[in-house]
Amino acid sequence: MVIADVQVYGAGFSLGILPSQIAPGDFDVIELEFRPQSTEQVLGEVVIVSDDPDEGQLEISLTGNRRGAGLGDDAPEVRVDLAQNGQGQWSLDDERGNIVVLAYFATF
Repeated sequence: MVIADVQVYGAGFSLGILPSQIAPGDFDVIELEFRPQSTEQVLGEVVIVSDDPDEGQLEISLTGNRRGAGLGDDAPEVRVDLAQNGQGQWSLDDERGNIVVLAYFATF
């Protein structure tokens, strides 16, 4: 797969070194960094344009939360639309009182 372009939109979001081609059955990593300038929520988007016949343009929504949350601090509210099956939403508030580990893994 040839990656023609990768763009990121939204204040505080930036991209690292980008792959230009991914062999069939292989994978690569797109590094995304978020450095907010305020404590307000920031919305953004990553757009990946490739020669993939099924998804020539992939759009990924981004939400950045406040900076400076530390161990033991109350976590900011997080809501995630569950995109895999196109329906549903997960909310951190629904897990209040439980130990939650947030990790994100993506394959393209």
